[in-house]
Order: sequence, then C-alpha cells, then structure tokens
Amino acid sequence: MLETLRSVPALEPLRRALPPLAAALFALLAVALPLGRFPLPGGESFSYNSLARNLVVVGAIGHLVGARGLRFERSPVGTALLAWLAAAALSCAANRGWWGDLRGFAAAVGVFFVARAFAATERGERRVFHWLGLVAVGIVLREIAADPGILALRESARENLVTDHPNTLGFLFALLAPLFLGRLERGPDHGAALLYAAFSVVGVAITFSRSAWLALTLALVATALAAGVRGGRRLPSTAVTLAGLAAAIAMALVVAWLSAGRGEADAQRLRIMETSLSLFRDHPFFGVGFGSRNLRTWFPARYIELFGESLFLFHSHNFAIDAVTGCGIAGGIAAGWLVWRLLGLARRAWRDVAPTRVEAVSLAASIGVFLALCLVDMPFYHGRLTFLFTVAWAWIERRVEGAPERA
Repeated sequence: MLETLRSVPALEPLRRALPPLAAALFALLAVALPLGRFPLPGGESFSYNSLARNLVVVGAIGHLVGARGLRFERSPVGTALLAWLAAAALSCAANRGWWGDLRGFAAAVGVFFVARAFAATERGERRVFHWLGLVAVGIVLREIAADPGILALRESARENLVTDHPNTLGFLFALLAPLFLGRLERGPDHGAALLYAAFSVVGVAITFSRSAWLALTLALVATALAAGVRGGRRLPSTAVTLAGLAAAIAMALVVAWLSAGRGEADAQRLRIMETSLSLFRDHPFFGVGFGSRNLRTWFPARYIELFGESLFLFHSHNFAIDAVTGCGIAGGIAAGWLVWRLLGLARRAWRDVAPTRVEAVSLAASIGVFLALCLVDMPFYHGRLTFLFTVAWAWIERRVEGAPERA
C-alpha cells in the first residue's frame, strides 16, 4: 500500500516541495533552540517545540509519499527511543498525568528520524554536522550576550546562565565536543570543526559542572591517546600518554576542590534519589508519570515525610532512577534497552569507523560521556536540549553505518 502511494503521479509536486520545506524548518530550529523561540516581524514568534513538531509532520508525510531525502528507515537507536517513548506515554495515560514533557520528547524522537534521513547522503551528513556545531556556537554566544562576565570563569556566574541549568548545559557541550574533535582530520570541515570544538570547550568551562568537566577531560584524553598512535604502533607515544594522565589528574584535583564547597548539595542528591525510589516502590508498574511536572505532584510531600523539610526539585539526578520512578518497570526496561543500543553503537564506532582512529574514538567517547553523565542527571527532562542529543545520535548512527545508500 505504501509503495502504491509513493508511485501516484499526482503527488509528484508534493514530493518535490517537501524536502526543501523540511530543510528550511530544520534550519529554523537551529535558530530557535538557542533562543527558545524563533522571532517573527510584529513581535510574534514560534517556539522550538512548534517548529520541531511541524518538521516531524513534514518529514512523516515525505516518508509516506516517497519524497527524496525523507525516507525513515529502521534504526537500532531509533527503535529503542520509540520503546522508551511508548513506556513514557503509558505512564502518563495510567496516571492521567500532564503530557507536556511527553509531547516535547515525542517531537525530539521524530526529529531523530528526520535528521537520520537528512544524513543519508554525504552532503546531508555534513549539513547535520554543521547544524549541531552552529547550535552549539549559538548557545554559547547567547550566554555571552546575556552576561559577558561569564568569560571571567567565576563559579558564581554559572547561576546567570539563561539557556538551561548549568549542569545540563555542561552535559550537552561535553557530549558534543568529542564529535567536533573527531572531525578535525576531515579536510573540508577542519576549520569549522575546530571552531565548534573550541566553543564547546568554552561552554563546558562556563557551566562549572564538575561531572561535565571530568567527563570531557576523559573524552579528550581518549581522543589524544588515539591521535598519538602513529605508524601502526599499538601504543601511543610516552609523551602523549603522560600528558593525558597529567590532564586527568589535574582535572580530578580541580573537581575535588570544587566539591569541597558542595558537600551539602551532594548529600542532598542522595536524599533525592532515596525519595524517588520510595515513590517507585509505591507505584512499581506505571510509575508516577513521565516528566518533571508529574513528579512534582508526588515528590515534595514525600521528601517532607522522609526528611522533615521541603525541597522543590523534580528530577532524581539519575537516569535509571528517574526512568523507573516516572514510568515504572516498563520504563526501566525501555531505558535499559536504550542504554544497550547506545553501547552497541559505541562498540560499532570503535570497531568500524574509518578513515581515522581518532574519529572512531571520538564517536565512542561522545556516547560514553552521555552514559556517564546519566549517572548524575536525567537528560530527557530538559526540553530543548533533548533535540540536540537525538540529532547527535542520528548523525553518529549514520556515520557508523557509513550511509551505504549515499548517492
């Protein structure tokens, strides 16, 4: 039936019109994500969620009618994302909860498939790469415009960041930086990749996120060690190894120094996790509902009950705990499947990506950064940044596959 629809001659004008429309919406989304909204004349604007939903609708119609460049294909990571989305929807339906966070997540999953379709050709893959880089640059420039003082690298300035919570921003930039560094040896993209990587490192630095600092350092060390391999030798040079070890030790000391003033916050994280797990024990099958707003319904009273004081923070600082608290057992299984698929993607990147070992390591390192930071945060409760995670995974998956259908 689908092939019949794709062969209808009367739909040919639609097939020609949809790809440029989708490309335009994708470009507009790159502007809206740093700003929050895309401004229009007369004071009107579109939110990034509205743009993303329209992009997904255009992409889905293009897939159905067979528009060139908009074919959605089976994807290991995409299948796991759909399973996680289904578990989240089930939790909201069972609890009659708020669907706002779920709608944003659904749009991000749809954008994953659109970005993956765009990256099916070599030209499209480069465009998606530059899309990620320009969004990263845009976010940093917006933060500098809002408060130039953040460049002084004072820890107190992290509270002035406007795009999202500083830990979440650090999370994002630490994930993207290895992707850009791995592209440095690709001729035509060398200059742009260097620019994107530099802005991403600045983005991590201004957040003063300890986990992001440490994760990025380890990713950079891994990439540097890969770059140090020359002439087919199995081991990198002693100088590169020592430099990498020194960088890791130095960052560990810096993180320890920052942690000295955040002891109470760290202890509080353990209490937050305990509170969330107690909610899961009470709602094991469907959880309390996907999203921070659904958790807000239950969390404050339970925290007061357990610890005798109020706390208004509505995520558990841990992906696995948030998955089971929000979505129950089904959510835990779906989240575990997503992690398994991401690990498989990292293994394939490590094993298969050509032409350089540096790029292979950088792709695997980016996924490793995401999985490591899931231990201290919940990525899918941060609306606009979820789009960047899913687009990055779509690009990595296409890069690992080598996009065999490229024209």
